Amino acid sequence: MHGKLSLALLLFFVGVLLGLTACYYTVLPPNAANAALTPALAALWQTYQHTNIQDGRVVSWDEGGITTSEGQSYGLLRSVECNDPAMFDKVWQWTQTHLQVRLDDNLFSWKWKDQVIGQDAATDADTDIALALILASRRFSRPDYLKLALPILESIWKHEIVAQGNDFYVTAGNWSVTQNYPVLHVGYFAPYAYSVFAEVDPSHPWKALIKSSYDALHWIYFEKRLALPPEVIYLDRQTGNFLLQLPGRDEAPVFSYDVFPIFWRVAVDEAWNRRGERRLRRAMLSFFQSEWKAKGKFLDRYSVDGHPASQQEGMPLYATLHSLATLENPQLADQIFSHKLSFLRANARAGKDTPYYLANWLWFDDAFEYGYIQRYGA
Repeated sequence: MHGKLSLALLLFFVGVLLGLTACYYTVLPPNAANAALTPALAALWQTYQHTNIQDGRVVSWDEGGITTSEGQSYGLLRSVECNDPAMFDKVWQWTQTHLQVRLDDNLFSWKWKDQVIGQDAATDADTDIALALILASRRFSRPDYLKLALPILESIWKHEIVAQGNDFYVTAGNWSVTQNYPVLHVGYFAPYAYSVFAEVDPSHPWKALIKSSYDALHWIYFEKRLALPPEVIYLDRQTGNFLLQLPGRDEAPVFSYDVFPIFWRVAVDEAWNRRGERRLRRAMLSFFQSEWKAKGKFLDRYSVDGHPASQQEGMPLYATLHSLATLENPQLADQIFSHKLSFLRANARAGKDTPYYLANWLWFDDAFEYGYIQRYGA
């Protein structure tokens, strides 16, 4: 949906903002059983449905109208946390029909526009889709969703996990596992999801992925002493060591959009599992505390030692960092909200100037802050 909003749609958004629509799904945030979604979260969800979801297909208009497995996974997770089983089923049916079409596994082709145009799978989306199905099976009392999730978990383990001695590592996708130096996308690490997978699939050592994810983050922050995490690192199959660059290549590692989610993912893992990783979480915020004090903004691209590589602000970064800061630096969280996020969320609720990726992370951050990101009972 592009261009100016119709008068009818504008009136709809006004109704949402006033809390006049029936979008208040029953959820169970901590210490507030049977509370409704906040008006802001409800408005963000309703606006997103009307601007980005068509018959279960999540559309990224600002990227030429493509659909990705990542976008579908976000639609599924948001449907669960909004207690919206009808939308969950629509998004799942579209995802299953159009993206779960790979011949040799139960993973999801990553890119679609009129047809599949990116056949390979992306591990972050496969992980989030499987997690959404498990959570939906609990939230909506639908054991059939769990049955659908288990073959996905089997395929993730078979096609996206690399064994190195007694350790296991999450690679970027099925295309990476056979490489001499498998690619690990730092922003894909989801230890909170691996905990849930371990509950439903004891046949695989999912907790080993929790360890290796934190091992990689410790290596980045404490061994390499980087200011910022790179989008990707590499696993040396010969030594079992992590690498910042491929041998013989000159590409410098960068911090940008693909790694933004790691701050939210670490925050969720702490909220769900209490890992005791405070030193790491504070290290992850350290650069941004200094950057905020000096400049009052965050850019969308830096070198990993913290030098600017862009003049554009990283809008989704405000959202993912805000979630982590709510745990470790409430003062920074308040400043990010008052100076950046309040305006961005207002725009998103009104359906304007909000790219698909930003719209999703604004919602996930808001939902995390108010306790709506939950694992539900096993």
